[in-house]
Amino acid sequence: MIFETDIFDKRYYRYISFNIISKIIKLTEMCLGFSLKLFLIYGRLFYSRMIANELRLTGLSPGARILHIGSGPLPYTAFYLSKKGYHVKGIDNDRRTLPFARSLLEDLGAAVQIVDMDGLYADASAFDAVWISLHVTNKMSIVERLKENINKGCFIVYREPRSWLNVLYDKTGESKEDGFVYKKCSNDFGKESIAILKI
Repeated sequence: MIFETDIFDKRYYRYISFNIISKIIKLTEMCLGFSLKLFLIYGRLFYSRMIANELRLTGLSPGARILHIGSGPLPYTAFYLSKKGYHVKGIDNDRRTLPFARSLLEDLGAAVQIVDMDGLYADASAFDAVWISLHVTNKMSIVERLKENINKGCFIVYREPRSWLNVLYDKTGESKEDGFVYKKCSNDFGKESIAILKI
């Protein structure tokens, strides 16, 4: 009984922490979106190296079609991939963030379409890769559904917590199975990237 209570307390703590941290990050990112200079500094600091590592895991050539799930109010991943020559579509299920993201991308001259959609229902059949942000909820359900619906040769890239971020986020892990190749790399700021290739 004590063990079950400890697990409940840990999950409850993570749930509350995740909601609070997510709201703070979202608010911060919405504020940063009002300054193109701050957006670029924030992106270079927290995202550029990680996305470059993820691209190395996939080996995707510019021109590939990428779906980004969880683009958020500050869609740096979508922006970065677009500027590297990829065709990017971003989706997010928080309608409040969409105007910020669209306006920011327009000001930056990035050809990225951002739409209102839950990642669980995304059709990835027309894409060469799918990127999933760290903060996306139901991440493992999305990954499992994508595995069934993507074409051979398509990558799923998702971000996991490691080290200190394990306190705030549940680690979804890798459910390895035949028909897929798994690669991963560690990133700065307590993140890990996992790339799954359907073969």
